[in-house]
Amino acid sequence: SSKLFILGRSLGGAVGFHLAQYAEQQNIKVAGLIVENTFQSISRMVDVLMPFLTPLKCFVLRIGWESEKIAPKLKMPILYLAGSHDELVPHQHMKDMYMVSKTSSIYPRLHVVKGGRHNETWLQGGKEYWSSFRSFIVDAFKVASGENEIAPREADDLPSLSLDMGVETEHPSTSGAIPIMPKNFMGMAKEATVRTHHEGSKKQN
Repeated sequence: SSKLFILGRSLGGAVGFHLAQYAEQQNIKVAGLIVENTFQSISRMVDVLMPFLTPLKCFVLRIGWESEKIAPKLKMPILYLAGSHDELVPHQHMKDMYMVSKTSSIYPRLHVVKGGRHNETWLQGGKEYWSSFRSFIVDAFKVASGENEIAPREADDLPSLSLDMGVETEHPSTSGAIPIMPKNFMGMAKEATVRTHHEGSKKQN
């Protein structure tokens, strides 16, 4: 099974959806897709950010980034990380795409950070954010290895993986458009792979 995850946030989430679709169409193995505070389409964002252009969209838009059309087609595991108070992308976009993903994805998950804003959700989410991130990676590997039933778990029951990334804070000062994301994401995926393989070997014995 693949150790590769696609990760994208905001506009990067739209790129992630298109890359995931390409991977499935080309039979390229991908362990899962993780998106944070992304949108359904550029057209819908125009309606939100520049409603005065709505009547002219058909003349001015040259790109679509229509993730909402891809979400219900993807079979791979998908994790939606959403801030409930996203001031840029309406929170409903993430919820709607999660709902349509439930019709096709073998393992769709949604984690909502209460009060999370567009650029700071990953900082505001604290321990629960990273626990959701971590458990999705572990469970995605399990699904890929043939375990169809993944039991719900509390944060304290999650496998112990290295999480030397990010900062937990109640009032983050970071407000840049492109926050620094985890540095050891690949190490995290590698540990999850080793753990899943180890657990599978135990069951066979």
